[in-house]
Amino acid sequence: MNQCYCIVVLLGLPASGKSWLAGRLCSFLTENNCIVNCATFDTIVSLEKQAEIAVSSSSEITKHYRREMKDTVESFLKVPNPSSKKCVVIVDDNNYYRSMRYEYHQLAAKFYTGYLQIYVKCEVSEALLQNNSRPQSSRVPDIVITQMNTKFEDPCEAWENSLTIGHIDLNDTEILNKIWNYIQNAVDSPVSTLKTLEEKKLASEQSKLRNDHNIFHNIDKVLRKRLNQCIRERKEEKDARVLAAQLNDTRQSILEGIKTGAIAIPTDILKADGSIDLSILEVWSISAFIQRCPL
Repeated sequence: MNQCYCIVVLLGLPASGKSWLAGRLCSFLTENNCIVNCATFDTIVSLEKQAEIAVSSSSEITKHYRREMKDTVESFLKVPNPSSKKCVVIVDDNNYYRSMRYEYHQLAAKFYTGYLQIYVKCEVSEALLQNNSRPQSSRVPDIVITQMNTKFEDPCEAWENSLTIGHIDLNDTEILNKIWNYIQNAVDSPVSTLKTLEEKKLASEQSKLRNDHNIFHNIDKVLRKRLNQCIRERKEEKDARVLAAQLNDTRQSILEGIKTGAIAIPTDILKADGSIDLSILEVWSISAFIQRCPL
């Protein structure tokens, strides 16, 4: 369990300022006594290769490099942290599909870490302008930017825990402090918390199913007992077989009504601790039987 870890996923168009922010963030976090690792897509895939991928019809090449990025991030998470320092893993990539981001969210769930997205929002015209001002050696082909802009999926799901930063905000002196606050909150509320809630919900549902089964079983026991008592009391008045059949039809109609929801069981049959109050159950079951008994 990596309770002091946080995965910070950057997303945005090429030349939006993600790598510049990643560099500043690495320095800032290190100064704040954090252990920082950064996985950068541009170091795994050359700009020339990225241009080929952008115009390629095959998705397998992209998947291969994305897996390599994910493996790099996972390798950072596998390193034990014996200290009390916060460990931040920055994912410097475009992450333009939500499914790409979700893979890192799954890693956060797997390693019980915090998770944060930082969306560096930038208009395609700004990204192209910024890209053209770069040195030729670090310039992304324009087609990569324009193609990605048509595919980009803005963060909108609750699990994304996303902070949106405008391109102009990158020069704000307080932006790093704001991100730092978000990271600390993410560390304090790891994805494992959500996982635990889901597990608790499942356990609660399973417990309810067990209680429902136990309630049904106990009601049936009470009805059978009452049925036998009626037969003993009235066997002289009526043919025992006819009487038993009629009473059994009443019992089955009550049980069927409970199954379908046509007959509502009183909520106070269950105690506050979730156990069954057998005395209330017995009184209600006998009353339901008497009301519907044809005799």
